[in-house]
Amino acid sequence: MACVYNTVAGIEFFSPLQSPNVKFTGGSGSLQKYIDYCLYYEKHFDGNIVKKSDGKEYYEYNGELRTFEKQLPETWADIDKVKRDTQTEKTGYPTQKPEPLLERIIKSSSNDGDIILDCFAGSGTTGAVAEKLGRKWIMIDSSKLAIYTIQKRMLNLKAEIGNKGKPLKPKPFVLYNAGLYLDSGFIEKMDEADYRKFVLELFNAEPSEHKIKGVQFHGILNNRPVIVFSQKDFLTYEFIDDLHKTIESGLKDEMHIIAPQSVVRFNEDYVDKGKIRYHILKVPYSIIQKILEKNFIRGLQPLSKTNINQTIESIGFDFIYPPKVECEYYQGKEKTLFDHLVIKIKKFEPVQISKKPVEFEDSKKEALSMVMIDENYDRKVFDMDHYFFGDEIAKNDFKVAFPKQKSGERIMIVYLDVLGNEKAEVKDIKDFKKK
Repeated sequence: MACVYNTVAGIEFFSPLQSPNVKFTGGSGSLQKYIDYCLYYEKHFDGNIVKKSDGKEYYEYNGELRTFEKQLPETWADIDKVKRDTQTEKTGYPTQKPEPLLERIIKSSSNDGDIILDCFAGSGTTGAVAEKLGRKWIMIDSSKLAIYTIQKRMLNLKAEIGNKGKPLKPKPFVLYNAGLYLDSGFIEKMDEADYRKFVLELFNAEPSEHKIKGVQFHGILNNRPVIVFSQKDFLTYEFIDDLHKTIESGLKDEMHIIAPQSVVRFNEDYVDKGKIRYHILKVPYSIIQKILEKNFIRGLQPLSKTNINQTIESIGFDFIYPPKVECEYYQGKEKTLFDHLVIKIKKFEPVQISKKPVEFEDSKKEALSMVMIDENYDRKVFDMDHYFFGDEIAKNDFKVAFPKQKSGERIMIVYLDVLGNEKAEVKDIKDFKKK
C-alpha cells in the first residue's frame, strides 16, 4: 500500500483551571479557559472502504479491516490537566502535558514498534507514554532543565498511564549532546604534541613543561599547574587518588586536568582531596577549532518559569566551560529553613570564550539560570530531585534550601548559567556544617 505522511489539524486541549489565555463570555460572568495546541503527524494508508452485513463501514489497514470509530470533537475537554499536587505523573516542569492526552494522540496515529519523534520534548511526556505503549521514541530539547527532567522521568517510570502501577524499567536509551560535530575521531588522530598544544590553547593555558614530585605537567592556568590527560586512557577516581598521594605536598591549593569528555568516568567538574581541588576541564567532540574566528549561535537558558519556552539567542557554542562559583554550605537554623540543607551562593560568574562575550552588570543576578540537585547521588546518574530558577534564588538572598531528611550521603549540585554552561559538584552530607 502507498504510505504518505500528513499533518493532522491542530488539537485544542483546554482546562478551566489553568492560567487564562482565552476568555469565553456569557451569562452572568466570564469563564476563562486555557487552550493549548498540539500538532501531530500520522501515517495514512490507501485502502478500500467495506460495508459489511452488520451495517458498519470498515477500512483496510495493514491488511486488516478496522471499524471507523466515533470522531472526537476538535476541542478535547475530557482530559484533565496535570494537577500540581495530586497526580503521580507530575514532574514540576512548567509546560507538562498529561499522559492521557499523549496516549490518545500516539494510539490514534501509530502502531506498536513505530518511532515517535518529539522535537520540543519538555518534560518528556511523549517518550514516557511511547515507552508504555510499546513504541520507540526520540526526544529533542535545547533546555538543560528539560533534559534533566526527561532523564529522571525515564528512569522512574510506572507501567500505567498517569505514572501509576508497578515500576517499569525502560529499554536502554542514550543521551546525545548535539552540536557542530566534526570527525568523531578528530582528537584520537592527533599526535601527542599537537593534541597538547591544541587543548592548552583551547583553555587559554600557557604551555609549560615542568615536574612536581616527579609527575609531568604541561601548562599553567590561572597560576596553577595543568596536566593534559591522555586522549587514549580513562580518567577515573582511582587516577585522582593515586595522583593526590604522589603530589599533594607539592601543590598549593588546586590544579587542572584537561581531558576529552568521553574518557572522564565521573560527572562532577572537580574532585576535592584534603585541601587540594582537582579541576576537570572537559574537551567536547564538538570541537571549537575556530571559536575565536567565528560566531556561533546558541539559545540561552531561562531565568524563570515564565520564559521556559522563550527563544533567546546569544553568541557562543556548546563548549562547556564551568562558571566560577563560590558557595557556603550549612544546615539551616532559621525558622523557614529549619531541618534544611542550605547552599548560599556568594559568587557566580560565567566564563566566556568568545570575541563577543555577553556583558552582565550583575553576573550573579543576571547570569545564574538555575541550580539543580540530586539529593542522593549514586555516582552513576544525575537523578534530579529539586531545581530552582535564578529569579527565585535571587529573591531568596541567593540561598537554595532542600529537606535534610531525604538526603543521602552524597549530594550532586549542578549550577547552570544562562549561556548553557554548567558546573557539577558532589558534596558529602558532612560538608553542610551546623551553624
